[in-house]
Amino acid sequence: MLGLADSGAVYFTDDGACVSSAEVMKRAFEYVGYKDYLIAQHCEEHSLTTDFAMNEGEISMQLGLKGYPRVAEEIIIDRDIKLAKYLGNRRYHIQHLSTSGAVEIVRAAKSNGNRVSCEVTPHHLWFTDEKLIGYDSNFKMNPPLRNSSDISALIQGLRDKTIDCIASDHAPHSLEECEAEFEKIPNGVIGLETQLGAILTLLYHTHKFSLNDIISLFTLNPRKILGLPQVLIQVGEPANLTIFAPDKEWTVDKEKFLSKGRNTPFDKIEFKGKPEYIINNYQKIKSNL
Repeated sequence: MLGLADSGAVYFTDDGACVSSAEVMKRAFEYVGYKDYLIAQHCEEHSLTTDFAMNEGEISMQLGLKGYPRVAEEIIIDRDIKLAKYLGNRRYHIQHLSTSGAVEIVRAAKSNGNRVSCEVTPHHLWFTDEKLIGYDSNFKMNPPLRNSSDISALIQGLRDKTIDCIASDHAPHSLEECEAEFEKIPNGVIGLETQLGAILTLLYHTHKFSLNDIISLFTLNPRKILGLPQVLIQVGEPANLTIFAPDKEWTVDKEKFLSKGRNTPFDKIEFKGKPEYIINNYQKIKSNL
């Protein structure tokens, strides 16, 4: 880890594979204390989620599918926060929060001075596990879609700044992978090209978040968490920005995506708020959405 850090790495994670061993996680927190690096975790107690297909609840029972209980996410979050605090209040980031209980744990930790941050995805704010009733794999992900009370808690967590940022959790899969038996279809959906429209529609137009807050969730807060310099929009600075129309209405068409993946839960949904151009590396690229 230290060698990677010295080569420019700004944080460490096993991405979609939770560090199940408390001893390994303890050692990781010890190592990053060398220069106060960040550890990010996909929080999942695997002994409770083996072969899961969706959220554990009434609908999973009706469909006869193995469920992923909320507590499997919350156990790891609670453990890691305590380890980080024990080892000198290390920096800790939670990937794709999905439950009301997780929001409560993070809120309490922040109030106690823990250096914890977290993110949420657009799809966990938009959809519930009821979408799995038709066995549509475009709603199959990890962590799974929860229920309406979890969505309310996540939105409140964004409003009171318990949740720090929005993440696309972009996970493209080929058509062949998505045509397998439902339980064997890989988890995850694409999200990069729909995330801005989804968030503007839900948070700006429906829940009346300010544009400044939404911009912070996408840009300022993630860079602060990662310890990266802020991007400045001023003369002499490199242009690195997205130009968007916050009130423009459009309908998602997955066939227009630049991604080769088509596994999106947002196809044919009407959004209000659209990215128009990306300016980066001296190029101005028009959106094809």
